[in-house]
Amino acid sequence: MKFLGEASKLKAHVDRASRPIVLFPLSFFLRLVASSRGHNFDFQSYRLVVHAISEGTFPWDTGRYNYGPLWGYFLWLINSMTCNNSNLFRFILIGILTLADYSIFLTLSKNYNRKVGLVFLFNPISIIITGYHNQFDNVALAFGIWAILKMDSHAQMSNKIPPMLAFVLGISISIKHDLLLFLLWIFFDRKVKNRLQIIFIGVSIPVLLILPFLVLDKSSVVKYFFEYNSFNNAPLLKDILFTSGWAPGKVGIIFFIVALTILAYLNRNQTMAKKIPMFTLVLVAFSSSIANQYLAISAIGAAIFANAASLIFFTYSAIAFLFNGDELHLFESSRLSKMFNVLHARPYPLLILLIPTYTGATLFLKFLYSKRLSLFKHRTRRN
Repeated sequence: MKFLGEASKLKAHVDRASRPIVLFPLSFFLRLVASSRGHNFDFQSYRLVVHAISEGTFPWDTGRYNYGPLWGYFLWLINSMTCNNSNLFRFILIGILTLADYSIFLTLSKNYNRKVGLVFLFNPISIIITGYHNQFDNVALAFGIWAILKMDSHAQMSNKIPPMLAFVLGISISIKHDLLLFLLWIFFDRKVKNRLQIIFIGVSIPVLLILPFLVLDKSSVVKYFFEYNSFNNAPLLKDILFTSGWAPGKVGIIFFIVALTILAYLNRNQTMAKKIPMFTLVLVAFSSSIANQYLAISAIGAAIFANAASLIFFTYSAIAFLFNGDELHLFESSRLSKMFNVLHARPYPLLILLIPTYTGATLFLKFLYSKRLSLFKHRTRRN
């Protein structure tokens, strides 16, 4: 009885520690601590963007902006509210990015379990990318994943997906195109009765938002939005399948799209809840370009699978970010910095792909064991 009493007290403490009044301030504090190490290229780009808009030009004119208009003008709005105070601007920006992380935590907690949400909220990748890097993939994913998981309940009941959810997904793609190729996964899902309508809306929103700027500033929008290739490093294709001296070019993009199309078909019968973790992992693993911030996308899939391979992925990434000169650079060493640089480190695609592979292998071994056990019991009864 005493043991049960202590257990109930411990559970009460855990429940109190898991309340929003504790979790959000704690996650915000950890991200602020990461920001104390300084900032990198992206935050400098944000300042250039808000300055360009304030001067009456467009974000793409800076040569440092490669996204739709929503994020750029949102940054300008924050800057206007803070009267061009760089420190206050960044403080509010980190708060908003933390809110996006917290929104994903709530979505994952509701649709999977609380452990999944907590792993995502407090893993080192999410903390460092939001706090130090200040990248905004999480903002797009907060909208998109919420909409996709809401679609799941309608699809399972063979109902048509409400257009409003497609609109929210379109907003997500407009903020950043992380979930653009997920439209292929919707296309192959026959449980989604109005999938063509969903895809049309999901594509139309970002197109309509960029169209006026394409008319007003065609050369910059075409060059820095439509023709932008990021790092074009294709680690899985270049470093593992071929050689590090080979430049992937358009082959990397074709390989990426073909791989995700095949995987979309293979996962066509899965629920949206099962597609989300797989998509967030393979999107990065097969990508034609991997940069530090993209690991925050795979952090969602790694948190949902939550297996030994996920732990290896998070641990390796945490160590890499400590040495990486583009991140926290706590330990200055050119050799170690190069070794752990995401742009050149070969292990990342394999570490990411190991996560679903580990779960698949574990389930297969359990299946074989159950079959063997069943056969053994059957023979025992016969004897």
